[in-house]
Amino acid sequence: MPLKKPNVVTGDLSIYAVDFAPDGRLVTGGGVYQDSSVQNRIDVYDFSGKVNKLSPSTSLSLESFQCNAISLAVHPSSSMLAVGLSVPQSSSAAKDCKILDITETSIVPRLAVRTNSNSDHQYTQIITRFSASGKHLIAGFDDGKLAVLRYPSMAGMFPPLTVGEILDLDVQTHCNEELLAVASSKAIQLINVRTGATIEVIESPMLNHTTAGTFAACSFGRMNHRGYLYTVINVRSKNKSGAFICLWKLGKRIHSSIRQDKSASVTRSPITAFNMSADGSLIAFACEDLSLGLIDASTLQPIYRVRNAHTSPIFTISLSMDKDYIASAAGKQLRVAPLPKSISTG
Repeated sequence: MPLKKPNVVTGDLSIYAVDFAPDGRLVTGGGVYQDSSVQNRIDVYDFSGKVNKLSPSTSLSLESFQCNAISLAVHPSSSMLAVGLSVPQSSSAAKDCKILDITETSIVPRLAVRTNSNSDHQYTQIITRFSASGKHLIAGFDDGKLAVLRYPSMAGMFPPLTVGEILDLDVQTHCNEELLAVASSKAIQLINVRTGATIEVIESPMLNHTTAGTFAACSFGRMNHRGYLYTVINVRSKNKSGAFICLWKLGKRIHSSIRQDKSASVTRSPITAFNMSADGSLIAFACEDLSLGLIDASTLQPIYRVRNAHTSPIFTISLSMDKDYIASAAGKQLRVAPLPKSISTG
């Protein structure tokens, strides 16, 4: 039987990323310290059979580096997995992105590419995203560069862009063009994927015209919420801390101005992780106070909350495509819980 109650395990893997495959399997990526280096590893969990506790059904070890940071994304309609890695200083041969195939019994490497030409210092592919169509792969790096690749050829759409700080990104088709949103703490950049040109910049957010905040994440709406951009704004001050969700309406043409539609306070603790369900109806989030929860994407109102979900900060969270499970990780601790039927079938 599938998992029927929350399951929390602590293993040897420091987990940096979690994501669900279309078939319901959970993929985690991170690193294990070995002597003076870090062994990167991918673990896959299968909940389809009789499962009493979390245990990987298959794993794949990758290169050993000095950094265990890793990013990953499962293709929206296949078993293919893109993994972003660290590249050591002055290494021109190392690959920063790998394409893996999650078969029924194993994880099979299919392709390895170098998407960032930087060879002057160590860098990490901190964010990896597939477009909703699955035709593009976007890689964001901690050196401020951004690469947009055609998938599955992995050919670059244009030379890597230097955009500065990258906290989050998302891509969606709008007005027959692929539109990319890139979040930094001070701004959201909207970029035309075909040309690499910046269309618009949403500057430092102000809430109620008086309260300054910082952007933390972004995601385009899906299904019934297409044409909208969701952004997370964290507020930290002596008098007030918490997080808001701001909803922005895209213009009717690719170069039309974006406008703020509405905003809502969702938690009194800043948000550290953010993810939208495949059908766009739910937003999953985790907070500095170690709680996690769900927000209704239509009303922006919280509908589910778990206090003290982990014992250390939570930086990755994901919802299964059928909305049956929510997964999160903090350090070496992985938590997977079934969602109430009233939520998963709503």
